[in-house]
Amino acid sequence: MANALFGFGNLIDLPATVLSCGSARSNLPVSNLADPDPQRPWVTQGTTRDWAHADFGAPQLLRLLGLFGALLTGSAQVRWRLGTRPMVDDATVDFDFTTEKPLDPRLTFTRSGSRATRVNSAGLIETVPDNVPRFDYDPITRVCLGLLIEEARVNRLRLSQDFTGINGSARWFKYNTAFGFTADWFAYDVANAEVMAPDGTYSSCKVTKLGTSNLFLRQYFPNSYNVLANTTYAASFYVYYPSGPSFTVDFNNDGWVTNTPPISASPYWQRITAIVTIGSTVTGTPNMFDAETGAPVGTTFWVWGFQFEVCTSGGAFATSYIATTTDSVGRNADVLTLPTSALRWYEAGTLYFETRMAADRITSSSFRYQGLLANAPTNIDAVSSQHRADGRLSVGTSVATVSQGSIAAPTSTVGQVSRTAIALRAGDAAVSWNGSAATSLPCPVMPTAIDTVYFGRARDGNALGCLNGHFRRFKSYARRVADADLPALSGAEAAPVVGDLLDTGWVGAAVATGYWHTLHILPAAVSARYLRVDIDDPARATTAVNGQAAGDLITGRLWASDVIQPMRNISYPFNERQVPMDTKQRGKRSGAVSVDPGATYREISFGYEALSQEEARGTFKEFLRRVGIREQLVFIPEPGSVYQPTEAILGRQAESTPMTWAQFAMWSHSMTIEEDPALGA
Repeated sequence: MANALFGFGNLIDLPATVLSCGSARSNLPVSNLADPDPQRPWVTQGTTRDWAHADFGAPQLLRLLGLFGALLTGSAQVRWRLGTRPMVDDATVDFDFTTEKPLDPRLTFTRSGSRATRVNSAGLIETVPDNVPRFDYDPITRVCLGLLIEEARVNRLRLSQDFTGINGSARWFKYNTAFGFTADWFAYDVANAEVMAPDGTYSSCKVTKLGTSNLFLRQYFPNSYNVLANTTYAASFYVYYPSGPSFTVDFNNDGWVTNTPPISASPYWQRITAIVTIGSTVTGTPNMFDAETGAPVGTTFWVWGFQFEVCTSGGAFATSYIATTTDSVGRNADVLTLPTSALRWYEAGTLYFETRMAADRITSSSFRYQGLLANAPTNIDAVSSQHRADGRLSVGTSVATVSQGSIAAPTSTVGQVSRTAIALRAGDAAVSWNGSAATSLPCPVMPTAIDTVYFGRARDGNALGCLNGHFRRFKSYARRVADADLPALSGAEAAPVVGDLLDTGWVGAAVATGYWHTLHILPAAVSARYLRVDIDDPARATTAVNGQAAGDLITGRLWASDVIQPMRNISYPFNERQVPMDTKQRGKRSGAVSVDPGATYREISFGYEALSQEEARGTFKEFLRRVGIREQLVFIPEPGSVYQPTEAILGRQAESTPMTWAQFAMWSHSMTIEEDPALGA
């Protein structure tokens, strides 16, 4: 059993302490800890998650942290942090695109006059209306990958998922007598009901190889389109191949030819892509598209969703599926912007970008913008983050269209989530990639002529400046984050702030009904200037607590102090009682009793019978002098025990009692502590 301890001298009440908290935000104004009245409860309206931050002005010794009058549910969590640097870096802008929800009204999204698709939360491909952002999901794990940002592309094939009908110039040619061919090279089930297609319909074509001939599908491009010389194309399709040895598919026109990677058996639909670059002379039949396979006789597979698109200078890869019917179809570029006025920068700031690109969209491709701030339309000043041709990330700044410098990440980022944190101040800029140590970034002059943030694309929208991937997260901080904190910002956890002296992580608040406090006791005192506490209580959104309606976060009085813990523990007896403040009267004639109910508070009394000389004449004596009967203190009879949530008390001494020199080298003292009201209760 740990000895009883006292917390006293709450640093929150120091004149030098500067307080800030989430409830001070413009959309959550009720009251907050920066109020001059230190007794006022901390209330956050309309949310169940908040934070508070204290700057004590200079390093202070701390060992006891707590919230009193905290009306939290049993599932509430808290996170305590202490540090030598400020921890108030909650973003002024924080857009998380890994959860599908309506876009923040400050954002503007367009993709007009086009036909675009995404994978939805059910893992199925669906068409998305014009000007609607595409929150894209992994078709297998159903995890949201982020907001899909792509350049404009055109699917030159018609009937991309319709294989029905007799062979003809406007349809797919199938090599079986049932469709008008002279022989049975392959067997087809053109609207197969055995396997659901990637869009949830039964529109795929089941193909079985019957003989030695390899050609199984042919189409002539609509609108007399001919492949172009000196042009790179991406041919792609979806295949379901549940069992059997690997095989490949060749796309050609009897002149050019390209092979897919080996197609291995899988229980899932796979999207397969092959790249072909047409030389200076177009050979073969310019408007013909053939699909062939040298798979063994008897091989069965399902196909769906064919696409043939021009690869721009941005790189050789297939973009998201573009469904077609009787003609080729184009998809316009995704454009997402934000006015820079939302960033609230003042001569300094920090940006955080998080994106995801498939490996085939990075390798051998040109620059891809991860994010760009520019003065549209003249592009005078800019801060950009890009993927380079070698797959690495790079960051650069320019002022009045003159480059201030650019640096690249030290390691490859091919095929992974990329995280970039950029801290900017004139003459003092730095960048961190994926948790790497901060590297100085050339920025002699702070770019100021900036009015628009472009997400995943350059201002002019050319292929070189388009992400062609998933934009996952964007944050902006209204100050230049220190170099030492940038790796935490760009690391896997993407933590906005660092508590270098203490970080408990999220832990249960362990608030007991009727007592309404949560405490954290450090093993030993630390010297810290900054304190931050975060509270998360989702159940509070629908749960009333202590008569307070659901929906608001009420977290009372913040406590931060050092402690005194006498080496010899309190003596028995230890008394605790509930003191009612009711007024009871009895009628003189009837004897009837009437009660005017009032509040109830706790009162505890105990004593020390064997204080040492060092304590009685030193630390404990000074403690008594400091607190008197006017100053609040926290008393914990048995620190760390399972009973701490119902035994710790915030209050004041009921009276001043003497220190008694009971015998040689031994002092005694008795105390009574009366509880202060639970501030939120």
